[in-house]
Parts: sequence; C-alpha cells; structure tokens
Amino acid sequence: MYERGLVMKKTFDSPDGILDTPSYADRLGAIIEEIDEKAFFPFREEIKATPIERRFPGERSDGYHVKKVITYRVMHPAHPFTTKLLKKKVVEAYFIWGGELDRIAEEKFRNTAVEDMSDGKFLRMLVACAMVAVRYRVLQHKEFFPNARLWSLAGVYNDASVPEHHRTQIFAKRRTCVELAGDPLALDAHILLTLVQMAQDDGTKILDALHYLTNSKEAT
Repeated sequence: MYERGLVMKKTFDSPDGILDTPSYADRLGAIIEEIDEKAFFPFREEIKATPIERRFPGERSDGYHVKKVITYRVMHPAHPFTTKLLKKKVVEAYFIWGGELDRIAEEKFRNTAVEDMSDGKFLRMLVACAMVAVRYRVLQHKEFFPNARLWSLAGVYNDASVPEHHRTQIFAKRRTCVELAGDPLALDAHILLTLVQMAQDDGTKILDALHYLTNSKEAT
C-alpha cells in the first residue's frame, strides 16, 4: 500500500501561501517525483527530476517539453559498460530549467507579463506542469499501462470510469477541446487537468485522482 501522507502535504500544500523564488525549482522537482512515484510505484520504475540552473534550451532540443520549464527525456547510454552497470538500455529523466522558472517568477513579481499570479496560483501551475510531464512518460510505457491512451472529447464522454456529471461538464465546455483537436497532446493535457481539477472540486486529494493519469479505473 502506498503511504506518504506527510510528504504529500509538504509537497503540494503551501500553508502560508508563500513560496520563495529560490525554492521554485526544488519544489517543482519534489512535485514531479511525488506524482511519478505514485504512478510508477507498483513497478518500482520511478525516476528523478534534476534542476538545471539555465534557461530552456529551445524546442529543437531533445525530449518532451512542458511550458519551457520541464523536459522529459529518454537517453541511450553511449558506452556499453554504462548500460551493463545501470542494467537498462535507456535512461529516463526529468530536467527542470531553473533559469526559466526564475524568469517567470521575476515577471510575476514585477507584474509585467504574468497578471494576477499569486503564489498559490503559481504553485498550481507547477503542479499542472509536473502532471503533464509525468503523463507523457506514462504514455511511453504501454508495458506498465496497457490502457493508457490519449484523452479525447469522445473518449472521455464514453468512458464509464469518469463520473457522469464530469463527462457532462466537459462536454458542455467542449469549445476548448474542439479548438485543441489539431494538437492531440495539448488536448490530452487539457482534459487530464480538467478531470483532476473536477475531482479536487469534489473533495478528492490530488494524488487520489491520478488514475486519470494512467487511464485506470481507480487510483493505484
């Protein structure tokens, strides 16, 4: 059984509503690892997040990028000895672009590019980015999550594991889904975050709503 209540509270809650700028990258790393461990815990395949003190290198860099603050990357060891030592053919990692987070935080404090962005809202943005990054990793591991598939408007509306009132709400707000139809990954992220937010609004803790991350019927 997965029990990490104290860590969950420390990671996702900000009781005083305040986060110091230097702590953003570390907090984001902790959030990513918490979500990743929750999803991959049954398989003992959780991975780490590494903060890097530089700006986002650009969309052409390898990996899957989330809002220029997180990159999920699969690397192939160059030397056979490394593969033998790690006992893995590939190495996975999340990279957090600390310089990019600093830039966004600075804009927040100056109130120039990010309007009405409180510390609580900033933390929720970090949680959303972390969830989308882990979601992409889940989609790469069909061996663990055979039911994982990209969320779509039709898919969520016909999914009996989604409460009917949530399906109705999403369909009622389908305009955004239609606008994102040309970008399946963006649409998937939007529906995922919407489902998790709806679950939270119903009183479910965020880590108990992560079955939507793996397209399973209930939390692992």
